[in-house]
Amino acid sequence: MLLGKIFKSKKAQHSDTFNLRIHRGLSWLKKSTELDQDLDLQFISLWGSFKALYAQDVAGMPNK
Repeated sequence: MLLGKIFKSKKAQHSDTFNLRIHRGLSWLKKSTELDQDLDLQFISLWGSFKALYAQDVAGMPNK
C-alpha cells in the first residue's frame, strides 16, 4: 500500500501519538480493501479508519 510506505518513510518526523493514529487509520483502511464482498463491514472499517485518524486525547478526562 503506497500510503503505508509514505507513512513509514516520514514516521521519524512526527510524534508517537500522531504515528499511532496514522497507523491505526491505515490498518482500518487496509482491512476495508479486503472486505470488498461485504459492504456493511467495509463501511464499518472505513468509519473506523476515519475515527482513528481524527481521534484526540482529551487532557483531564477520567479513564473509564
